[in-house]
Amino acid sequence: MINRFISFLTFEKRYSPHTIEAYRRDIAQLKQYNKDFFQLDDLASASHNEIRAWVIQMMDKNLESSSINRKMSSVKTYYNFLLREEIITKDPTSKIKKIKSKKKIPQFIPENSLQKKLQEYTGTLNKEKHSLDSFHACRNLFCIELLYNTGIRLSEAVKLSHSNISIPKSQIKVLGKGNKERIIPLSNSMANTLTIYLLKKENEFKEKNPTLIVTDKGKKTYAMHIQSIVKDFLHQEKSVKQKSPHTLRHSFATHLLNNGADLNAIKELLGHASLAATQIYTHNSIEKLKNAFDQAHPKAK
Repeated sequence: MINRFISFLTFEKRYSPHTIEAYRRDIAQLKQYNKDFFQLDDLASASHNEIRAWVIQMMDKNLESSSINRKMSSVKTYYNFLLREEIITKDPTSKIKKIKSKKKIPQFIPENSLQKKLQEYTGTLNKEKHSLDSFHACRNLFCIELLYNTGIRLSEAVKLSHSNISIPKSQIKVLGKGNKERIIPLSNSMANTLTIYLLKKENEFKEKNPTLIVTDKGKKTYAMHIQSIVKDFLHQEKSVKQKSPHTLRHSFATHLLNNGADLNAIKELLGHASLAATQIYTHNSIEKLKNAFDQAHPKAK
């Protein structure tokens, strides 16, 4: 039956060889476990208890929850296939739920470090062939400041157009996930950078492009273009491993929280659907408090 299942994945589902090999390996592991511990040679005979015991064994071995869930996804697909083929009448995996994954604490750049890096970056652009008088340098600086000052997602930045911004009101309108709109205020310095960028853009290109961020040739920006700008900005930053626009988004939220911003306000600015998604940033603030306690309290040592 396993061979028939592999044929099903290959010819009907058209999965990649790499994915098919992962399915084959996961199912083989479950089969070996059932044989070693329950003397079961046929997976069709396995019950909920045998499969649950396999999951528990993997947890006892401290296997990552994501790996366990991936293996269970393979096994569930196999038993759905057996149901389809009428080999079994009941799915033994139906009541086995996903293992909850540990939430990763978002990486962020310390506030002082980021401010210093912005100053250094501005100085670097001045020294290079693309001075701040050039469109290239002005656009790059604008992208960095936009991502950090507003916390918008990369996909949201790519979609921004001139109609989304209002300099008189010092705000931008962002179209987020699920086509939900939100208004984000702009600081005075951000509004000033935006004004300068728009003037540079207007003087640089005869053909008017409604897209807010454009390439050096005046074409609509794209995700890899902005990622490249951010990667260049963060390439020497040692406090984070991930050099991406999302790191600036995490830094935006963490810095707001550390400076006393209300969690619900941060939720609205980030465009999160629920407060649960925003609460992960409180872990960073708690870590900051712990570090302050360890360094300052006489009993900490």
